[in-house]
Amino acid sequence: MRFLTIIFLFSISIIGFSQEVHTSGALKNVMKKGDLSAHLSLDSLKTKKNLYALGPLEGLRGEILILNSKPLIGFEKDQKAVVESSFNHKASMLVWAQVEEWKEIKIPASVRSKKELEEFIQKTALENGISSSTAFPFLVEGEFSSVDWHVVNWDENDKEHNHHKHRTSGPHGTKTDLTGIILGFYSDHHKGVFTHHTTNIHMHISDSKHSFAAHADDVTLSNAVLKIPNYGR
Repeated sequence: MRFLTIIFLFSISIIGFSQEVHTSGALKNVMKKGDLSAHLSLDSLKTKKNLYALGPLEGLRGEILILNSKPLIGFEKDQKAVVESSFNHKASMLVWAQVEEWKEIKIPASVRSKKELEEFIQKTALENGISSSTAFPFLVEGEFSSVDWHVVNWDENDKEHNHHKHRTSGPHGTKTDLTGIILGFYSDHHKGVFTHHTTNIHMHISDSKHSFAAHADDVTLSNAVLKIPNYGR
């Protein structure tokens, strides 16, 4: 009986951990195998509360950003980046989590670049009891001096994938003095799954009016706060 109890508790622990961050599809399959097929229908998530998710659309024809169960789908129309709020889409890759409560931390003035932000996220998570082996979502809200962004719009006839071509396949550019919100996911062991091999973070961004949704390639912070999940640890 004691052995069965231990097994039961261990199973609960594993199940609880696995529910924190979910993935469907993988970036490495897009980059190395050209797999642009749908791996998840967003409709399957529309009833979930406190949902946060990001990834590219099926066929790499746009960007998915879901903030507190509100979908923001960025795609190209008439050579411009536009946004649609609908779950009626499919993802070629998606990472998502449900977060009921966030803990807010002011980002110090010394943290400005994307690299400095990534280091601050890791440090802050550890200080707040989130293990370095745990994948987790985060939010960055406030003012950005600049944001390099893109909305992917891939030519299905192009079989050669690389980061530069993804970034320039659709609308892209730099926005300055932007007030908005970044949703990101951090992990040091998901390279090729939802982060690229040079970074531990994957970020999408929207402006404060949610009229813009895109992949964030680079950021320079001005005055912002970091929010990490409050797991009650």
